[in-house]
Amino acid sequence: MIPRDTPSWLRTVLSLLLILLVVYAFAQMLPGLTPFLAAFAIAYFLNPSLNRFEGRVAPWLARLPFLGRKLDPRAISVLLTLLSVATIGVVILLLAIPALISQADEAARTVPRMIQNVRTQVEPMLEKFNLSYPDESSQIRSVIEEKLKEKLPDLLAPVTHLLRFALESTFNFITLFIDLIDWL
Repeated sequence: MIPRDTPSWLRTVLSLLLILLVVYAFAQMLPGLTPFLAAFAIAYFLNPSLNRFEGRVAPWLARLPFLGRKLDPRAISVLLTLLSVATIGVVILLLAIPALISQADEAARTVPRMIQNVRTQVEPMLEKFNLSYPDESSQIRSVIEEKLKEKLPDLLAPVTHLLRFALESTFNFITLFIDLIDWL
């Protein structure tokens, strides 16, 4: 607590230092907090669909004489929500990947035409200033292809790690749920 009789400029400086210290501490803790923040965001955004599934599953479970008492409607709702999100993710990937591939193919086909357009616009200026440039497009292309072949696994590693983690987690959850049903 800053005493009231301290000068206002000193209070301002101390307040700014305190704010900077809090921001610095939060920045240092952020890597450890990231999983919790992500889990909170996922739970926050999926809670309405989970509640809707629970409202529809509870009456259905009440009609089942043996399983209705043993199964929790919230657990079934979590499974249905997880399966829905996983299905939506897989469908988006199945639709997005071919579109991305076709766009990359189209871009690769149009790059030579774009280069030619730039050449036709730049060559008059180069001739005007008596400048020449080497035609090294094949050499540049081979270097780019070589670097891509080298770096592509490293570039795709986070995506493949994330997909693998998501699939393993989904499989583990479904297996756990099936084991729980067998146990009951």
